[in-house]
Amino acid sequence: MLTRIITGVIGIALMTLVINAGGLFFAAFVAAVAVVGWYEYTAAMAASGRNATHIAGFVTTLLFMCCAYWGNGDEMLAVALVALMLPLLTTVLLRSRMAFDEACFSVAGILYIAMPLAHL
Repeated sequence: MLTRIITGVIGIALMTLVINAGGLFFAAFVAAVAVVGWYEYTAAMAASGRNATHIAGFVTTLLFMCCAYWGNGDEMLAVALVALMLPLLTTVLLRSRMAFDEACFSVAGILYIAMPLAHL
């Protein structure tokens, strides 16, 4: 219990510094959190016996973060379309190694992780 309290206090202090710094530092921190979140999501998928589109997820997550930092709403819509199409294209090209439901889980994970964090 003490370890959790200490971790929480350190986490709150770190987040206060990051939020107060703002700008590019905050955007880079959120992008790092999104990439780590995508990595954890793919690890959970692998633990359940499913494949995920690792590279497509990393690329689209970073693209979401860049578009959000520069304030490009139209480009975010284009990235969302890419986030939808890349896993499905991967399913077609790697049909023996990736199933359609795995591509759908990949799309859901990309949108679930990257979209909310991009709106910070």
